[in-house]
Amino acid sequence: GVSRNDNNAETAWRINGDLVEEIALTIAYASMSRWPGLRLVHVGSGFEYGSVSGVITERTNPEPNAVYGQSKLSGTRKLEEIAAGS
Repeated sequence: GVSRNDNNAETAWRINGDLVEEIALTIAYASMSRWPGLRLVHVGSGFEYGSVSGVITERTNPEPNAVYGQSKLSGTRKLEEIAAGS
């Protein structure tokens, strides 16, 4: 989990967005050669959806309203782009 006291925007973007992208790219490049079985499990967050009433599904439109959710969604989308290109 994330502590409510951990609210540094730069850190959130670096960990939840940039780091996810860097790890995914490393795995994508490495799996082509040395580590063919290497995989990444990415855990998203309900905060990626913002204020939603009712059931959240994969078809629910994400509209994060805070830095944490925005940065998590950024990492998720970067990972999806990299995975689609692999």
